[in-house]
Amino acid sequence: EKEAGIALRELLFEATRRRLEDGAVGGMLLSGGLDSSIIAAIAARLRPGLPAFTLGMGGAPDLPHARRMARFLGVEHHVKHFDRAEIESIIPEAVYALESFDEDCVSGALANLLTSRWVRQHTGCVLSGEGGDELNGGYLLLKDLPDDETRLRTMDRLLEIAYNTALQRLDRAMLAHSLEYRTPFLDSAVVAFCRQLPVQWKVRDAGGGRLVEKWLLREAFKDMLPDQIYRRQKLRFSGGTGTDALIESIET
Repeated sequence: EKEAGIALRELLFEATRRRLEDGAVGGMLLSGGLDSSIIAAIAARLRPGLPAFTLGMGGAPDLPHARRMARFLGVEHHVKHFDRAEIESIIPEAVYALESFDEDCVSGALANLLTSRWVRQHTGCVLSGEGGDELNGGYLLLKDLPDDETRLRTMDRLLEIAYNTALQRLDRAMLAHSLEYRTPFLDSAVVAFCRQLPVQWKVRDAGGGRLVEKWLLREAFKDMLPDQIYRRQKLRFSGGTGTDALIESIET
């Protein structure tokens, strides 16, 4: 397990280095979650001075974690707040960009769309932590499944359909404003390696029936993260930015 953590760390460093080598990347998306924080920590070592971008409503869960991570890394940190009026005004654009009226798809894309519109004013290319959940057992629904075999089938399925779920939302929301995003987690070598890892190294029983998601990934980068980030539980992007609660009130 320890050797696997070292190998995963080296692969992610190399994947990030390759995505930085042409000089096009001008920033990194930082939610303060585990995945984006790991990519930001690697990028800060490989490209000192690369700024981070965080978006959320006032009081959104992501904001204090993102600020903590940016301070820890000592990087320039751009933060933008949005309000209900901005969300309501961008819903038609989200439907157009996604080519879908599906409630869950539109809700999940709103924060990404606001992010791309804002970040595009600063740079045309960013790093993203997308893909970390699919590869490393990050989704909380995995904890409710009865055994490792079922978790493995579910993780494989989540990765196989990502092009039509999380990645589709991100792709269309980012490219709606011509913002290129690069995803070290989805490097072919990282994907191939993670798919070989035992399920119990991803969703680990920490004792007393308490399951911890992304166990190996957390341990591999523990020394590069503040303790609050290392221990932070998965929260989907729309929840972390405060969009979920806002959409519920708009629907009501």
